[in-house]
Amino acid sequence: MIKRHRRLLLLSRNCRPQAKEKTMRVAIIGGGCAAAGALEILGANPKIQEIVVFEAASHWGGRAWTRKVDEAYFDMGPQFVQDPGVTISDADPTLKGTDLPETANPWLKIIKKLNTANLSNFTCLQIDPTTYYRVPDGAGGWQDVFTTNDINQVNNTIDTDFQFAATKPNLPASVTYQSGGPFAGTVHLALGSNGYGPIAESVETWQYIAADSDRQVAPAGEQPNIYVAPGIGDVVGLYMNVLTNPAEGSSCAITGNLKTKVLSIQQGSNQIKIDTENGSFYGFDFCIVTISPYALANIAFTPPLPAEKIKALKYIGLGNYKKIGIYADNIPESIKMNTEYYTIDLDGQSCWQYFRNPHFKNLLIGVASGNFARTLETMDKEQVRDRFTAVIKSRYGDVTLNITDWAVTNWANEPRIGGAYSYTIADGGPADDPFPLQARDLLQTTHQNIFFAGEADWTEAYGTIHGAYYSGQRAANALLNRL
Repeated sequence: MIKRHRRLLLLSRNCRPQAKEKTMRVAIIGGGCAAAGALEILGANPKIQEIVVFEAASHWGGRAWTRKVDEAYFDMGPQFVQDPGVTISDADPTLKGTDLPETANPWLKIIKKLNTANLSNFTCLQIDPTTYYRVPDGAGGWQDVFTTNDINQVNNTIDTDFQFAATKPNLPASVTYQSGGPFAGTVHLALGSNGYGPIAESVETWQYIAADSDRQVAPAGEQPNIYVAPGIGDVVGLYMNVLTNPAEGSSCAITGNLKTKVLSIQQGSNQIKIDTENGSFYGFDFCIVTISPYALANIAFTPPLPAEKIKALKYIGLGNYKKIGIYADNIPESIKMNTEYYTIDLDGQSCWQYFRNPHFKNLLIGVASGNFARTLETMDKEQVRDRFTAVIKSRYGDVTLNITDWAVTNWANEPRIGGAYSYTIADGGPADDPFPLQARDLLQTTHQNIFFAGEADWTEAYGTIHGAYYSGQRAANALLNRL
């Protein structure tokens, strides 16, 4: 009898309705690389019932944006896969037959996935370009050289002083050469010389280039960058389209809202409310914010962000990086493929970098940075185009380019972003002040049920598409650990 009652008790327990596991609604602010990393994790987790993505622009990708320029494609933002983590074969440009190691850049894995699923036909070229400086030849013309004594002297000085600066947690705003010589006491130049002209004139750009120099150029044992056609922006945009349109039967409903600028995020006792220009959205359990520091600072939070996070936002700036893409069928043949050139601007002080797009030989790309880029940002697009083409004309036998299409970036004046890449602002404070270099870590700290991600938050590789992607995955995993 006792055994019978025990069996009935066990049976009754097993027949009781089981409490349903609470499922969650998540909002993601921003639709770029970090959002893709977060979506990939959360969309595959059965505990997440619904995800709503808010993007202010009319397209996915954030600063990864590809535009058609005549018969070519021009990346307005990042133009190659940096730190690829693999050497690819020219015989398999789509990567369909390439075994990518675990250490490979995640965007290469995404390209392979999209191509293998026949959703795209992206092609990859791995290039380690030759660099030349276009300088006067002493006879009224111009010549290409690998370097000059002045440029070598500046580079050596920068290397020495970077080692000195690397021992300090803060870099004063008035950065001066520590090693003496003809440049003692002058502000750092990223590349260039007082005899040739600076490549980048500002401390901002010096920090960015010097701090990332080991990633900008492939050292021995590492792999060169990989250029993707049509473009990096198309890769990110397509992948976001795939992620926001899950397969039928998916356990998670995902909704993408383009042209929806977020104005405020309010956390109540048990839910989050998102106010946008298009109306309000209620009932979210968590939120991941993936937008730029500039855009983040323009969102109203309730309760307010902690004082330390607000202070950190003041130490992370968005730099100036101006790009122009010109399509012409008569680009001088002496501008070789897979080669990067630098030459001084007509003002005698500023400098342009320029090269042919590796996939589209008739697309000439010009790049300016630092103070020069800041100056160009104040000009209209036609003025920038005319200034760059005048430089090319004067350097290559008075050639007039047959321009059929062109595009110019203007990230600093883009209200939803505010700049091209993140950099740590030097405030002129004590060299031993640790706060400036702690700012990126503080940006990623949670605010109750709000998480943060983006290229500025990934300290191992900020300013990169894979850094942004990894930061989104980190935020998503941190969110899941709360469940």
